[in-house]
Amino acid sequence: MSTPENVVTVPAHVEEMAARLRAGTKVVTVDTNGKPTLTQDAYERTLEGTDLTMDLLKKAYDHTLTATAALGLVFGEESEAAMAANKELDRTTVTIPVVGRDNIQFVYDRTATSINPKTKEPTVSHGRLHASYTVYGARNRGAFAEVRKHLASRADALLK
Repeated sequence: MSTPENVVTVPAHVEEMAARLRAGTKVVTVDTNGKPTLTQDAYERTLEGTDLTMDLLKKAYDHTLTATAALGLVFGEESEAAMAANKELDRTTVTIPVVGRDNIQFVYDRTATSINPKTKEPTVSHGRLHASYTVYGARNRGAFAEVRKHLASRADALLK
């Protein structure tokens, strides 16, 4: 398959890693029916040439799970105290920076309504904590945005 002209360039560090992932056994292939096949070590192979290991990432992952729970507990307790003192306060939110531009956002609601999946009846609960972890680069930003532009510029010629 030839590469069309006017293709947006991918950042060098991304292309270098992608070249390693394409070499030898490809980490992912997609058949003509759209079914992907992934090697078991696909993510681990992205660590080649770095000082990172899967064991280190697992420790960081476990830490993130515990830190999210602990930060949520402290935020929830503080929110409860604020809501108990201020009957007009129905929601509190906080965004906690993690690393780079990643963050954990917590929302604590005085009351929340959900639908019981079995009975389809609404259920009101008090003191509901929500958490979300945002990976900055997984949105249309930074190197990922450049990859999206690159693929779109190729697709104009390749997929019509």
